[in-house]
Amino acid sequence: MSWFDALVPALAVLAAFYLPGFLVLKGLRLSTFQSLALAPAASAAVAAVGTMACLFTGIRWTPASAAAATLISAAAAFLVGRLLRPPAPEQENPLPRPVKVLAGCTLAAAAVIIASTMMAGIGSPGLVSQGWDPTYHVNVLAWIKENGQASPWSVLPIFGGGTPSFYPTGWHALVSLAPGDVVVAGNVAMIIIAAVIWPVSLAYLGKALFPNLPAVMVLSPLVGSALLAFPYVQIGTKGQWPAAFAMALVPAVLALGIEMQFRAPQAGRRRRIVVELLALLLVTAGTIWIHPSALFGLLALAGVYMIRFVVLAISHEWQRDWRRGLGWAAATVLLLVGMSLFLARSNVLEGVINYPRNPYAPWQEAVLWAVFDLPNQPDHRFSVPGSYNYPIAILMVAGAIIALWSRRARPAVAGMAFAGIIFVLAAGDEKPFRWLAGFWYKEPARILPLVLMLGAVFAALALAAAGRLLVKPIAALNRTPGRQHLAAGLVGVAALGVIYPATGDFRYQQRYNASESPYSVEPRPQGRPLSGGEEEFMRSLKDDLPADAVVIGDPFSGLPHLYALTGRHVVFPQMVANKGTKDEEYLRHHFQDILTDPEVCGALQRIGAQYVYADSAAPAHRKVKGRQWPGFRQADYTQGFQLLDASGTAALYRITACR
Repeated sequence: MSWFDALVPALAVLAAFYLPGFLVLKGLRLSTFQSLALAPAASAAVAAVGTMACLFTGIRWTPASAAAATLISAAAAFLVGRLLRPPAPEQENPLPRPVKVLAGCTLAAAAVIIASTMMAGIGSPGLVSQGWDPTYHVNVLAWIKENGQASPWSVLPIFGGGTPSFYPTGWHALVSLAPGDVVVAGNVAMIIIAAVIWPVSLAYLGKALFPNLPAVMVLSPLVGSALLAFPYVQIGTKGQWPAAFAMALVPAVLALGIEMQFRAPQAGRRRRIVVELLALLLVTAGTIWIHPSALFGLLALAGVYMIRFVVLAISHEWQRDWRRGLGWAAATVLLLVGMSLFLARSNVLEGVINYPRNPYAPWQEAVLWAVFDLPNQPDHRFSVPGSYNYPIAILMVAGAIIALWSRRARPAVAGMAFAGIIFVLAAGDEKPFRWLAGFWYKEPARILPLVLMLGAVFAALALAAAGRLLVKPIAALNRTPGRQHLAAGLVGVAALGVIYPATGDFRYQQRYNASESPYSVEPRPQGRPLSGGEEEFMRSLKDDLPADAVVIGDPFSGLPHLYALTGRHVVFPQMVANKGTKDEEYLRHHFQDILTDPEVCGALQRIGAQYVYADSAAPAHRKVKGRQWPGFRQADYTQGFQLLDASGTAALYRITACR
């Protein structure tokens, strides 16, 4: 399958990400650029309303019901916008047309750099990612298409049984609207998030932090395309797809909040504040709906901004009337206490915070890991000399220092520092504070992008400041601000043009490796779920299996991919490390005794499995004791089984021993 064949699903995903949110935000009378940057977050909020409505009414979540949710939400937003009639926001140093053109060019360049690397790494849009998380995510897409429900309480577990519990489905609800193959939809969705949503989000953050220096907005997307931790590691190597979607939107949501806090007074200011506050609540809710870790990311990065806002607001009320000020202070304390108690009682959050994770590196190495944007900790075999991002790291540090002179950006520097501390805690074993990293499963890959998203903007600031100094003699002769900003931006682009080849095309090999890793079928020490040609074999099994077939097997030998590739049910739709049901656990250890132990057939009948997928190749994670399934690895498939099809080391059997 070629990438051209994936054009229709890609356009469908693009429409699902942008169209609902853009209509809603334009209805609230946000600017076009704000609406574009924040549209995916607002679209997730629309999907949240739509999928919950489908859950309560029994209506299927389809493109038709999604369109209905979009029309209703957009109509409500336009009604609110018409009733409030907020004035258009006054542009702080509006961008001249040449600067806008340059910004469009750098956004396009960043998109090409990111998309071309990821497409080369993936190879074909129809290939499955063999990562732990993506295996489950594409199966959720298949389940939504089959069952028509996409709420967070509908998809876990995706096959009957068990008590429904919350699982974030904002990404799944939107991507499931794409026609055709769910594997293709998942792959193109992540490329769009990385190559389109992420650069635009960074550009908006650059604009919000440094409105007087448009070159920062122009350069931020290009710097963002040079980062490894995001999008390549989090999307590729780690496969944290919904979390990455939310992460890509955090800069834009943060940018809207910063703009609101530093908005200059204007006529009709209250009406403008109301609509922007509604928009901020909407896009924040949408981003959190995609993945709740975004809430804690926003709190970490925007904490000082929020403290500043609350202190100034209470101080203002206190000056007007000390009793009102005291009331607002008490209400704020009660709100914080209430939120803390609510979160403390969350079983889901408790499980996330207490997630068992071994430390990766001591704090000294963790600092190097973060500053130089390494693919892994410094002592890892992938952290070779060429993987250190020296020029961008220097620019990030210099830009952060320069930003300290900006009242508007100073809280962002504090947010970056706080995120860096959390990253160090997640990477190491510094007790008793490591629990602070528990909001992100103590996983460094989930936290480092928070540091580097601000770092990218600060690196752009350093380039823009250098460019402004270089063009200052020219500016003395030509006082046209637009030309000065354009010249500063062009100098920054030229500097990045020099850095690009000097860093091996922004460390192309490391970016390619991170994107390619989960799609490769080459053998590796810890094993692979799929080997060469096995995916094509799996797709062909759709003709061998009836529509109501249920297949069992070792979940680390490729079985979970069968559902997404054929639409036929499997017992384990994800790689399972923990104990399953009593029957599943029994089969895990005793399936090989099918001819002598009647309980094996009893368990199979209760589960409903009539087929088994077997693979003699080394399974994924084979060296981890808790991920071994000896019952299937030690089975003799020459007796009690009928061979239906085979390819290489993989085979599909009908279970005949239990007839």
